[in-house]
Amino acid sequence: MPLHTLLVDDDSIILMIHDRILTKNEWPGTWGRHLNGQSALHRIREAKPDERLLVMLDINMPVMNGWEFLDALKSQPAPCPIAVVMVTSSIDRQDHDKADTYDLVVDYLDKPLNADRIAQLLNHPKLAHLFA
Repeated sequence: MPLHTLLVDDDSIILMIHDRILTKNEWPGTWGRHLNGQSALHRIREAKPDERLLVMLDINMPVMNGWEFLDALKSQPAPCPIAVVMVTSSIDRQDHDKADTYDLVVDYLDKPLNADRIAQLLNHPKLAHLFA
């Protein structure tokens, strides 16, 4: 089953940085950039049952923010295995606590990604099924 990572952030510079970090650290599978949750949700709806999806999700975005994305994802079954990692600049403890209320959210990281955070994700026990 192929892994596809969705980088979801409204900041194109952050998306470019994350793209380069994933490339430099030999992130498995493929990935794509999405400027809002709505675009990522559309990609998820088109996923094949044999895919595995990891969403690296920002919170504050126009069109559809991270919370709206998670609510939409919760209300419709995903066609394949999926996990979400919040990757955000929000330091609000309430955002972290809120993320913990979503079953699909397995981690909460400060952006931007770096080599240490990539290693953390690659060794994360709740993500092992995606990398197998």
